[in-house]
Amino acid sequence: METVVRDFIVTLMLAEAVQVDGFALLALFPKEASTLAYIALQTAIEAHSVKVREVSTSGTVGDILVSTLGSSPVLALDGEELAGAKQNRILNTTVLLEGGKDTVIPVSCTEHGRWSYTSDEFQASSSFAPPRVRENAKRAVNQALTENRGFRADQGEVWCNVSRLASDAGIDSPTGAMNDVVKSRLPELERMMAALPARAGQCGLLAIAHERVLGFDVVSRPAVYAHLHERLLRSYLLEPAAAATPSTSADSTAEARQFLQAAMHAEERRYQSVGLGEDYRYSGDTIVGSALSHEGQLVHAAFFRVPPQEKARGEPGLQGYRTRMGFRAGMPFPGGSNTIID
Repeated sequence: METVVRDFIVTLMLAEAVQVDGFALLALFPKEASTLAYIALQTAIEAHSVKVREVSTSGTVGDILVSTLGSSPVLALDGEELAGAKQNRILNTTVLLEGGKDTVIPVSCTEHGRWSYTSDEFQASSSFAPPRVRENAKRAVNQALTENRGFRADQGEVWCNVSRLASDAGIDSPTGAMNDVVKSRLPELERMMAALPARAGQCGLLAIAHERVLGFDVVSRPAVYAHLHERLLRSYLLEPAAAATPSTSADSTAEARQFLQAAMHAEERRYQSVGLGEDYRYSGDTIVGSALSHEGQLVHAAFFRVPPQEKARGEPGLQGYRTRMGFRAGMPFPGGSNTIID
């Protein structure tokens, strides 16, 4: 079956697995360089060539506004966390932002206990959301797209996953912030990351834990990946510690190839992206993913394993989560009467 992501994956080269504390990580390399020019969102933020703000003074949980001030397209990835403004958010989908344009991007909150300004603009957080958060969000977005609801995740499910992450780490964040979990584990994460630097020419990463693939991220430009590597790697390492006896390098490579095969054979659906290009959605029995393509070139792809128990239990639903968490009135949600528009 010919799909956009299949045509790209078959061109990738897989490095030998590197084992760290029960995790296996495999670097991905392109056989040929992309001719499409763009920069990473974090790079653009640090260069002050983009402004990332709330959509209005009042704001709304499910959207943020990104203004690109330079001429270069800017790549913002799904699961990328932005900190500041009225509350921290993660992007629901990958977007290639056109230079010199304002773009409203669908997002989800990763800090349910705050709805007040700490800064006028967002900054890049120290990590992406971990695989379990992105996998669940990706499944919810895929479902929303089939129902013509746009790139909307299940906010309640995101909060539930952030809460589980904090519980696993044994921390109690005052505002329920995912970034507090990252900060609490920084010494451990930095020790592991020191053994896993980005390699010359690397364009992606595939991670394995518990002898199962967690997922992979890949972009078309190694120079851009070099700026993404640390935050992406940190997010994969946030998953619960792997089994005490790691799999062998040969076992990990076989698992990785099997997962890539599953990605290549997943069902594909195409949608218009929020920014430049086309957004492709993928689903299978044990896999979920997405890819962004522009001008005939794949820009980013991310796939995650769907655990059997996740597939079976379905989504908890936002309304139920509001009840369980004692949802605070006044926090505006995307869509419906809760959306605040100035």
